Amino acid sequence: MSNHYVHILGMYTVEFQKRGLPHAHILLWLSDSNKLENAKHIDQVISIELPHPDLYPKLSKVVQTYMMVRAEPLDSTHHA
Repeated sequence: MSNHYVHILGMYTVEFQKRGLPHAHILLWLSDSNKLENAKHIDQVISIELPHPDLYPKLSKVVQTYMMVRAEPLDSTHHA
């Protein structure tokens, strides 16, 4: 039997968005043997799947209405 341990340290904070929905920011420190080396590795661990609008129309509508973040255009007074 193998004694394989994964060493992970982390911290997080939970915010509540304008509509009162929770939103988490998570920071993890991984041991060298568990580091994610590229975007493909990250995509294998972290992903999102939206409900199919034909299979789950009500859930799809709720997600589109309340959970999707939309970028707002910058006005001319905003300076980067």
